Amino acid sequence: MFACKPADMPGVPRELAEHQLKVFPNAKPIKQRLRRFTPEKAELTWLKAAGFIREVMHPEWLANPILVLKKNKKN
Repeated sequence: MFACKPADMPGVPRELAEHQLKVFPNAKPIKQRLRRFTPEKAELTWLKAAGFIREVMHPEWLANPILVLKKNKKN
């Protein structure tokens, strides 16, 4: 998450959070190609904006997957 105003970051000194972009006056902006979202990502974005879901950074039920070879060795 990004802070939009200084009030969103209490306790952070302005000198630490302030920055400048030094750009040449004759520099031309480069337009990047449009990046499309899959329908699933678009739906997740909509559900998050609507407040139905929220992002969890450290879930308690996290488990790493374990890969096991099949006995018949077929795909």
